[in-house]
Amino acid sequence: DADAERPWIAGRLRPAPATYLTEEVLARPRAVRFVRLRSPQGMGAGLDEVEIFAADGRNVAPGAKVTPSSTRVADGNPDAYHVRFVHDGQFDKRWFPVSGEPASLTFALEKEE
Repeated sequence: DADAERPWIAGRLRPAPATYLTEEVLARPRAVRFVRLRSPQGMGAGLDEVEIFAADGRNVAPGAKVTPSSTRVADGNPDAYHVRFVHDGQFDKRWFPVSGEPASLTFALEKEE
């Protein structure tokens, strides 16, 4: 019965991220080469910046190769929502995935950090 399972399911879900200055901190930081952000239900809005910090405090996202699941194309400016905006160190432009589809970004760092 779905109603009986609801408390167990809700206890396993994470709260929805805030729309401004969301920060995710790992409880046990570890060295990684790849970071993937996923939104299985898709995204109605854009993402303006992702920062990935190494143990020494450096933001290593700007040097990463980023692979998006998709990128929305704007009429008149096909470059308006480009994925490069998501890790350029600026907060003035946004990457937008195609709406209505699951969205993800995969960051391949230059080396394990």
